[in-house]
Amino acid sequence: MILLMLSNQMVFKIILSFITIISILGAICSSTDFNENHYTNNNSKVNIVVVAFPGATSHHFMLRQLLTYVIGKNPNTYNFYVIAHTVDKPSWDSIGLQELTMLYYGDITSYLTVFETALESSRHEPIFGYNDFNKAMIFLYRQLLGETDILKQLKQIKIEIIITDISNYISNLLRSELEIKKSIYVSPICIYSLQLGSLEYNTSIIPILGTDFSEDMGFIQRVMNHIGYRITRLLFYIYAFQHVNVIKEYGYKLPLEREKHFMDDSIVLTQCTAGVHYSTPLPLNYVSLGSVLASKAQPLDPHKFKGLLDFIDKYEQVIYCSQGTIVKVFDLQQINTIFEAFPEIGFILSFKQEIIDKNGLIFSENVMHMDWIPQNDLLGIEKIKLFITHGGINSMLEGLYHAKPLIVIGITMDQVNNAGIINYRKLGRAITSSSKNHPSYIIELIRNVLNNNEYKENCIKVSKIMQEKNGLEIFDYWLKYTNILGYEHLLIKGITSYSYFEKYNIDVFFLFFICLFIFYKLMSIPVKYFFCRIFKFVKNESKATEAKVKQI
Repeated sequence: MILLMLSNQMVFKIILSFITIISILGAICSSTDFNENHYTNNNSKVNIVVVAFPGATSHHFMLRQLLTYVIGKNPNTYNFYVIAHTVDKPSWDSIGLQELTMLYYGDITSYLTVFETALESSRHEPIFGYNDFNKAMIFLYRQLLGETDILKQLKQIKIEIIITDISNYISNLLRSELEIKKSIYVSPICIYSLQLGSLEYNTSIIPILGTDFSEDMGFIQRVMNHIGYRITRLLFYIYAFQHVNVIKEYGYKLPLEREKHFMDDSIVLTQCTAGVHYSTPLPLNYVSLGSVLASKAQPLDPHKFKGLLDFIDKYEQVIYCSQGTIVKVFDLQQINTIFEAFPEIGFILSFKQEIIDKNGLIFSENVMHMDWIPQNDLLGIEKIKLFITHGGINSMLEGLYHAKPLIVIGITMDQVNNAGIINYRKLGRAITSSSKNHPSYIIELIRNVLNNNEYKENCIKVSKIMQEKNGLEIFDYWLKYTNILGYEHLLIKGITSYSYFEKYNIDVFFLFFICLFIFYKLMSIPVKYFFCRIFKFVKNESKATEAKVKQI
């Protein structure tokens, strides 16, 4: 009996131990599965192709900063294959990271003669200038597809994600030919007329590219905005057929819908910044990075920038003018007029020495010229009271990040939009017309901004909002998110599956119209009968009354 009890206890312990071991192994296995599915990609690097728009300085600055940050934070995680034009080779080669494989195409001479000319044309004529720009894009397609074997090289690699800074047909072709399932559209600018894809664009509250309209447009502005948007969309649709036909010449097939729906089936990351840009309702796959390049200022090297620091110490107030502003929009022969009007203020100018030599410039004593300055760190200096800029998105956001009031001289493209924002938000003053771009008016603006504390207070508020976000960390998060979880659950499915009639409920409104028409026809019979009976009754009563009157 005792032996039987002991044997039963042993059997029970053995069973209990077996269950415990199985449970532990199950927990370990399930934990391992979770880690593999959510934090790794089969212990191999993720291959990503990046398409960089040629010659666009703000685009390349942003992309280089984002990729450098991601590679540094996630070693041995990603391989980036960057497709860039030869004209941008010096800036990309300076990074020197082994995780970046550069794939160049085109030559500098043809770029300067064809593409740069077309780009300048589109800058000065935001709508019809796109005709020249369209021809230049086709020229680039031919260089990439006809003169290189980049696409063949990439077909030897399993590409998981494509990142592009502009929705062009090269990106769409790569996505189609390389069977890439995931895409990220990342753009430095915040111009929804170029970035909403198939989403409904409300021309009453969202200004188009190249206008200084605000989110609070009057009637005439809304009319102009709507007409400009429709013309632009029509031109893009015409150009789409031309681009697809060029790609077909090289033996590739690309459905026209790939361009139409590129951003509808992507994670869309822009520098649209709260407190600065205008708000608009967006789906969950649209994400704001805030400012990517702006960050906490670091002290300038006291040895490398000793002359600059000594110059700043001499003045209570210093104004900084960036290279793009001086070269592109000022009459350099008259620029000293501005400096001489404020002898008590120091001016820091940033542009190349060759420009000084070419124009024979001799500046006033209160001017300090530098070939290059770390702009973000300079703007963090307290004595910098005003930033004069051409309105490029990165410069504008860096100035606002450090709470510096701006004078924006935005004459072309998105610079005009940014200038309009500065005026509307009262973050400084702006010029959007070449007719006002002369020294006397700029002197007036400088006095106005320096003597009106409202601009500074508004900039301080915006600065606090901007510093709540880190664009680099947000990009790193969404790159991981896209790689691990995908983004299909964030998309609006109807945008890509609905026809034009379904998307705008034209079929529904047509049904309502038919129902109203049928209801009208059905109700017209008893209504007519009712009114006829009343009319007949009234007529008979009238005759009876007339007969009685005659009898009397």
